[in-house]
Amino acid sequence: MDIIRIISKIPMLKEAYQIKVSPTEIVGENLVNRKVSCVVRASTHPRTLTGDFFHLEQDMKQVMGELATRSWVKPDVLICLQGLSEGGYTNIEKKAFREAAFGAGAMDVYLAEQPIDFTLAYDVLVRGIDGNVTE
Repeated sequence: MDIIRIISKIPMLKEAYQIKVSPTEIVGENLVNRKVSCVVRASTHPRTLTGDFFHLEQDMKQVMGELATRSWVKPDVLICLQGLSEGGYTNIEKKAFREAAFGAGAMDVYLAEQPIDFTLAYDVLVRGIDGNVTE
């Protein structure tokens, strides 16, 4: 296990973000200090929430960079997908969101296909209490 992963799991240093992705914007919230960041999406697509992967990853990096209190700690990230889910999200879309978050510096990534309230997100990511969030 690498040293960054060990440091990132120390409760006093833990970083955890909830990121809500809609077709037009990405809104992130630091679950520890309640700091919020919002970015207008650089790339949108009429049939997929993912859009262009490169732009999605850059938008995630920007949001996560603005939420970070310690740049050397990798955060746990909960991504809530909102909109464009007529038939549900494909495995490829889900993998693209995970990979974009990992590319932006996340340590662990969880996906939710609906909005998750702050309390549940905090309990799962910060306190470590099991909830109904799919990894």
